[in-house]
Amino acid sequence: MLAKGWIVAVPDHEGPKSGFLTGPRTAYTILDGIRAVGGFEPAGVGPDAVWGLDGYSGGGAATAWAAQLQPAYAPELSFAGAAIGGVPADLTALTARFDGSVFSGYNFGILVAFDREYPEADIGDLLDERGQAAIAAAGDACVTDLLVTFAFRRLDDYTRGTVLLQSPWFAAILRDNSPGATAPAMPIFNYHADTDEIVPVDQADQLMARWRAGGTTIETVRDPLGEHGLEALRRAPDAQAFLADRMAAADR
Repeated sequence: MLAKGWIVAVPDHEGPKSGFLTGPRTAYTILDGIRAVGGFEPAGVGPDAVWGLDGYSGGGAATAWAAQLQPAYAPELSFAGAAIGGVPADLTALTARFDGSVFSGYNFGILVAFDREYPEADIGDLLDERGQAAIAAAGDACVTDLLVTFAFRRLDDYTRGTVLLQSPWFAAILRDNSPGATAPAMPIFNYHADTDEIVPVDQADQLMARWRAGGTTIETVRDPLGEHGLEALRRAPDAQAFLADRMAAADR
């Protein structure tokens, strides 16, 4: 992107609390970051810049949230489009899929994030001693550590008898942080491998169907064979080409 002469802003969309998959919070961080870059005089951007968004996997979820909240939260910003890949769009289905699997460490990252983002939920009070120790250990862990430490663990083995993933209040939090309630105004490029082993492709398909119904213009690419991490590399040139084309059209 820098080689194309673009000014690139890389936001810490999880923020200081490691807000993994906390949807609205990531959107506000991204859009506020863009405002900051636009107002930073040495960067030479200015208020009339045309922006693009690009994110994959957890970053794809953050990008999806930024795209759909932009019209209401940052209507003064102009966007050519957003490239979104490997997007986790149904956190209810995803946490159930992760629980007790090789990817269950992701759930402990989600638990830490939601405990910090929603202190009023008192998630920690539902955990037993092992659970309290686990959430403390997960609090400063990177994703690799989470996956190694908590592989094949079930969240309910760390609670005081609560079926956490089926509790109404936790289900509500998962729904509230899954994108799709409103449709973005900007064009979308969405890509996903049909054989994605971490985020099932049907999550992206359902999200795109909701957005299309809301009037969003969407270009989709589905690769019959692919792996979650490698798909990001495989389609990065196409994502950038999409953004370049939309930016060129916006400049005309």
